[in-house]
Amino acid sequence: MEWTPHILYEDNHYIAISKPSGIPVQAESTDEDGVIPRLQEFIGKRDQKPGKAFIGVLHRLDKAVTGVLILAKTSKGQERFNELLRKKEVRKFYFAVTEKNKMPVEGTLTHFFSRKGEEYKMSVSLRKGSEKDQEAILKYSILAVQEDHQLLDIELITGRRHQIRAQLAYMGCPILGDKRYGSKFQAPGIALHCCRIQFIHPVKKVPLNISCLPYGMDEVWKPFRKKMVAVVNSQ
Repeated sequence: MEWTPHILYEDNHYIAISKPSGIPVQAESTDEDGVIPRLQEFIGKRDQKPGKAFIGVLHRLDKAVTGVLILAKTSKGQERFNELLRKKEVRKFYFAVTEKNKMPVEGTLTHFFSRKGEEYKMSVSLRKGSEKDQEAILKYSILAVQEDHQLLDIELITGRRHQIRAQLAYMGCPILGDKRYGSKFQAPGIALHCCRIQFIHPVKKVPLNISCLPYGMDEVWKPFRKKMVAVVNSQ
């Protein structure tokens, strides 16, 4: 399988790529594609390594979501990064284009998540209904509005399944293209993009700010490109 990943950062312990839409981080079945097997093959060929290259999962992006994806190249790097996550020392930011809604310009959303029956979908409520419910928190600011759409800059405080997608849909502004959570907008993907991740490198002890802009789905992202460039360049 020939694949040239868009590499944003790489050292002995980590590799960060710009993940495309339509491919899961890990294949869920033997006949499904995935970022990890693709990257293993790419690194193996590039570095002429015998056997499979080590690639450790550090965090995930949904199959339809694009953006910064960091993976470990060593078990030491994986363990150190997982410790940062446990200590909540990794900051993750997203861009989302949603339907316009009368939301405050900025704020914090706090909800409780539960699995919706057998569906691959999360149920959202304002109060905890059972001990199994998980608290979901994010911070957001509305960066720009174009006709019926708005661009949000989001910091993910907790990392729940489908968190941003479900919380924004609950607020009445589903992400464009996200049919699972109520979007009527027809698009080849969904307008949710991990635009930057910030942390102190757990081995080198230097600050890292890994970022990238969304590509593809021009009809959705293009009207907001100048604003997104300004935000990413200011970090």
